[in-house]
Amino acid sequence: MLYWLFMLAMDLLVPACMIGFGKRFLKSAPQKINPFFGYRTTMSMKNQDTWTFAHSFCGQLWVQCGKVLLAASVIAMAGTEVLMSPVGMMMIHNPMTIAIGDSKEMQRAGEMLDEVKESIMNAYEIKTGMSRARISRLMDAESWFNARKAVELGFADGVLCGDDTEDKARGGEPEGVMFSRMAVTNSLLSKLIPEHKETEKKVPVEQLEKRLQLLSH
Repeated sequence: MLYWLFMLAMDLLVPACMIGFGKRFLKSAPQKINPFFGYRTTMSMKNQDTWTFAHSFCGQLWVQCGKVLLAASVIAMAGTEVLMSPVGMMMIHNPMTIAIGDSKEMQRAGEMLDEVKESIMNAYEIKTGMSRARISRLMDAESWFNARKAVELGFADGVLCGDDTEDKARGGEPEGVMFSRMAVTNSLLSKLIPEHKETEKKVPVEQLEKRLQLLSH
């Protein structure tokens, strides 16, 4: 039990810090430019106007991103028993954010997202027992599962109000369904873009003339 509480605390640490510092920047951001505390970048420290705007924008952004990081699927992985509604859906995806600044800021944002993804994959790996490579592919594809598929893959332990006898009486158990945004996009593109048909092999005129000459003799 203590282990799962520790895992839950670690999963909530990053979004909690983002929400906390975001609200702090919105309510009482540093009034003066300083090298110790605040959203310090080459762009934000140009002058007082950029400093004030950066903290206002960054505060709003961090609060929203922090809420997004509190993904219900990740929190669910910390539960000892995960039960899904029979009409519920579970979605796993890569972490996302919005960043402003120069190329170094973009690089830091990318590295931060990679670390967040590794943390999320840890929770999924412990819960499902699947390989990290397969979990990564499912996250890349932004995969959606109905309750049966989530149980089948190990993301959930059961379905609420499940009645197997009633399902069998209706003609068998309902199938687990998985939806992938990437798979749908690729399928649509394959229908919109025509396949390149191999061009028919054509015989050069010179060879045809030679064949005609041989037939005439």
